[in-house]
Amino acid sequence: MNFDGVGFLRWVYDHAYPGLTYLFLLILAVLIQFTFSGHVTKKSDLSVMDHIISYLRVKLLVFYVLIVLMFNGFVLLVSLNVFGKDDGLEYLGLIYGNVLNQVLNVSSVISLITVFLVPYLIHLVYRRFITPRISAWKRKYRVSQTGDSLSDIRVEKDKYASKTFDNRKYYKDDFVFMGLNPDDEPIYVSDEEFKSKNLKILGATQTGKGVIQQVLIDQAIWKGWGVWFFDQKPDDFIYSVMVQSCKDWNKPLPVILDLTGESIGSYAPFEHGLL
Repeated sequence: MNFDGVGFLRWVYDHAYPGLTYLFLLILAVLIQFTFSGHVTKKSDLSVMDHIISYLRVKLLVFYVLIVLMFNGFVLLVSLNVFGKDDGLEYLGLIYGNVLNQVLNVSSVISLITVFLVPYLIHLVYRRFITPRISAWKRKYRVSQTGDSLSDIRVEKDKYASKTFDNRKYYKDDFVFMGLNPDDEPIYVSDEEFKSKNLKILGATQTGKGVIQQVLIDQAIWKGWGVWFFDQKPDDFIYSVMVQSCKDWNKPLPVILDLTGESIGSYAPFEHGLL
C-alpha cells in the first residue's frame, strides 16, 4: 500500500486548526494535570510504587512532547519529499501561519483557554463532588468489624454540655458525690472506695477540671477530712472556695504555705543549717 503524501499534507492543512490544535492542547492539559496533581507528600513517606508512578508520570509528559515534535518533523519530511525544499518549507509556513492567524482573535483565545482548563475543571468536580459521594456510598454499604463510626464534634460537645445545679443538695453521708449522669441522677462513690483510690482529673481547658476539684474539696471539708491542696500556678479561686467551705461547715480556715516566696507563709528547711 503506497503512502499518499499529497493527501496526507492536504489533511494536515485542513485539520491543523481547530482539530489538531485543540487535540494537542487538550492532551497536553490532561498530562500536566495527571503529572502535577495529587496530595503533597514527603518523599520519605512514599512507597516504591508511588515513586514508580511519579517517575512514569513525568516520562509520559516528556514522551508526549517528543511525539508532537516528531509529528511536526514527519510533516516536514513528507512536505520536503513531495514538494521539494523551497515549496516544502513554504507549505509548513502556510500551516503555522494559518494556525497563528486564526488563533490571534478573542474568540479563539477564549476557546483555547477553555480547552486547556477542561481537565482542571473535571478534576475539581471529581475531587469536590464525586469522590465524597463515592466515599459516602462505600461507608454506607461496607461491612465493618468494629464499632468505629464518624462523629460530629458538635454532637459530641452536646453530650458533655455543662449543667447548672446545687451540688450540696446531693451530699450524702458515707458517700462522695461525683456528679450527675445524663438522666440528672446523682453518681456516688463510697467513702472507703474513694479513700482507697488515686484520682486523676484530666481534660482540656474549660472542661470542668476545676469544678470537680472544688466539689470534692468541699465534701472533704464537710466530712472533716484533712485536705492538702498543692498548686504550682497558684490558683487563688480554689483557695477562696476552700475558705468559704470552712466558713459554711464551721471548720478551721485553711493554712497557706507558699513555697515560691511570693505570698504569705514560708518554708525553709535548710535555712541556718550546718554542713
